[in-house]
Amino acid sequence: MIFNQILSLSNISIIQRVLPNTIDVNIVFDGNSLTQGEGAGGVQVYPNKVKNNYATTFKSLEFHSYGIGGQTLSQMMQDRTTQVLPLANSSKTNILFLWEDVNGLFQNNAAGAQAHFDNMKLYAQDAKNAGFQKVVLLTSYYFKKDADSIFRNIVGTDVSYVELAGGTSDILDIYFDLVTNSNISDVPWDYHIDLRNAPNIGGLRNRVKDNNYFTDFIHLTDLGYQRVAEQVILVVNEIMGIS
Repeated sequence: MIFNQILSLSNISIIQRVLPNTIDVNIVFDGNSLTQGEGAGGVQVYPNKVKNNYATTFKSLEFHSYGIGGQTLSQMMQDRTTQVLPLANSSKTNILFLWEDVNGLFQNNAAGAQAHFDNMKLYAQDAKNAGFQKVVLLTSYYFKKDADSIFRNIVGTDVSYVELAGGTSDILDIYFDLVTNSNISDVPWDYHIDLRNAPNIGGLRNRVKDNNYFTDFIHLTDLGYQRVAEQVILVVNEIMGIS
């Protein structure tokens, strides 16, 4: 009798297991120039790497990416109801990736960091309400300096002021802490990718950049965006039960 019960439970488990190649998947990305891929061609670089990784994995794969250089979270929220939320398809597994903090918090303040966190929760909750079964939040890595200890942007301008007390790096730290210290069951996103933990692009503040991965203090090379894609792929695999 006990054996039959165990066998029955085992059969239920087998029946409920769903193979990825039987599932229609819709993956959407929204963000700033880092999603766009500035520094490596600007053609939605890391999202396309994710797309290409799953080219033959699912029954079908729908793909959208709205990385725009200079875009802030406020701008993302302004067009979410016409651009992103309508993409949720009830016949598919819908996954939304949100990544924007640097632009919205550039030279902001502690109150701005809290507001940014609250707005990200609003966006993620709206996405869940619209039919995105999974929402994934990415947070950035720290700015990287050149070997001479100067932080330079894409055109070579010195932007080392971002590291001054109360500057952008401090504000980002506040936002990062708000995200990492929150209980995942108390926020509307289902996963958080902390890119400070990503190989080659993560690490502590005030590190010298590796030119193999960074084109300036924040934007990445193709290899750098590959590191972002790898972190995203790990989460998609977990969501879809891919080992």
